[in-house]
Amino acid sequence: MLLAFPRQVVHIDALCLLGDAPQHLEMRDGELLLAEPETIVGYTRS
Repeated sequence: MLLAFPRQVVHIDALCLLGDAPQHLEMRDGELLLAEPETIVGYTRS
């Protein structure tokens, strides 16, 4: 796996597309460290 920011914590702040509620994620090396709220659901198209 190619990582853009190895060994660094990446913070992602976004709004929910359905309700404009704030969401916050923290990840490091592809591992999810924090998700607020805990009930975040993600969708991807492949």
